[in-house]
Amino acid sequence: MTALTPHPWLVLCILLLSLYTTTSSAAPLKEYDAKVIFSFNFARYTQWPEHVFSDPETDLNFCVLAQDSLISDTFQKIAGKKIGTHRIHLSVHKRITLQLQQCHALFVEKMDRDNLPRLFSTTQGYPILMIGEMADFASTASGGMINFTQANKFEVNPNILEKAGLKLSAKVLKLKNATIIQH
Repeated sequence: MTALTPHPWLVLCILLLSLYTTTSSAAPLKEYDAKVIFSFNFARYTQWPEHVFSDPETDLNFCVLAQDSLISDTFQKIAGKKIGTHRIHLSVHKRITLQLQQCHALFVEKMDRDNLPRLFSTTQGYPILMIGEMADFASTASGGMINFTQANKFEVNPNILEKAGLKLSAKVLKLKNATIIQH
């Protein structure tokens, strides 16, 4: 896939989200609205190896690994949207299976840490943008690439991105919301 030109609104969108507070009873929904927007933009500003999208019209498989239907329902907002020439095909998974190897991007709901080695071994070697929301998700040496530490703050592990053959735009890495994990 060729490099995508970042849109100036990305910085504005993330800055506005940084002002976003979750004080009402709908706090979980608002939190996941923000995570959906961020996750969509992470995918938008990721470059995959050229062989991944041999056809410019190939769908981008965005997967959600979640037990909570609130999370998967919130991610439905990006289904059918386009990233470059690629329409987003959204699929929801409730457990770790080999089907996850077909994902281009994967959002992982908080899960039991004992399941992470199985998740990472299932997806290892595949160019899958791995986005999580649990402690140490992106600081492990074997899998997580982007981790939400709060609703609008995240960690990025460039080493794991590189191992998977993915490139995240420097504009995302320079955002004040981002913490870069160095190994």
